Amino acid sequence: FRALCARDALLRTWGDKRIVLSTANTHSYDKHTKTLREYATHHMQPQRLDVSGDKTLYWFGDNNYTEWADHFREYRQPPFIPASASVALSFGIGG
Repeated sequence: FRALCARDALLRTWGDKRIVLSTANTHSYDKHTKTLREYATHHMQPQRLDVSGDKTLYWFGDNNYTEWADHFREYRQPPFIPASASVALSFGIGG
């Protein structure tokens, strides 16, 4: 799964898929839809320290689990999670 999450692999397979970006402030009020390629090209770069969270976009949650099913299916949960546990998975990338 780690290899599938490498930047080149993600862009090659999923680069033209649309993702939902959220602001990095407490409540993530502002949502923007862009392709993964647009996000990687324009938003995953060093940011100045004076830029506030409501001006920072990153991808976390808001995943289209149907569209990304082939990717998420490859993830293997750690073996120490009890079988009876209710588990919520989240996926996103930042940079």
